[in-house]
Amino acid sequence: MGRLTAALLALAPLTLAACSTLSVESQASLPTGAPGFARTLVVVELSGESRRIAEEMLVSRLVSLHPETSYGTVALPPLIWSQEALDRWLGISESPSAAEEVWRFKNRRPSEWRHVEVKARLDDVDLRERARRDGFDGLLVVRLSEMAVRAFPDLQPGQCWMGLSSSWQIRTRTFATLTALHGDVEIWKGVVTNRDAEFPMSPRLVRKEATAFADHLREDGVAN
Repeated sequence: MGRLTAALLALAPLTLAACSTLSVESQASLPTGAPGFARTLVVVELSGESRRIAEEMLVSRLVSLHPETSYGTVALPPLIWSQEALDRWLGISESPSAAEEVWRFKNRRPSEWRHVEVKARLDDVDLRERARRDGFDGLLVVRLSEMAVRAFPDLQPGQCWMGLSSSWQIRTRTFATLTALHGDVEIWKGVVTNRDAEFPMSPRLVRKEATAFADHLREDGVAN
């Protein structure tokens, strides 16, 4: 994106529950004030109920962008994990020795973070062209970009230690971009980093992330 003529950077950790934390960073470029979109296509790259919930929440909170959901018209290809990614996620490719596990147990140490990159399921250029053909002048895309997990093998489910509600800590990063399709100008982007001990794409979690993105779009003067 080019030089920002008007930018707002915000880092706001929000305590959502006793054992979860969400933080948001956002940046807006509004050279001529808030966009006057006639129609904005909202695409959330999640599957099933989670996608519907997220898109409908964004549409209901960003009325000034004249948004419309896409889950009924834009199909997503299946999310396929490579064996290498699964091995990295489960720790199979880097399993610690028994001695290391005993040391961690005695010293209450978590495992190393295991990262899994999540690739985009739709091509941005193709998506923008399709949105333009369908009469949209704005495009809001939300996609999960990274997942990471680490284990606390000495804890039993239901206990809480260092803000964790179980023996697993899952961290996700979700990105959102708002693009003006006349000229393909990215006028807003945001990222939600979420540490929450549950499956990262659950409806409960996407509700929180969709709300966080909508709140920052409004706070940044992009929507009202």
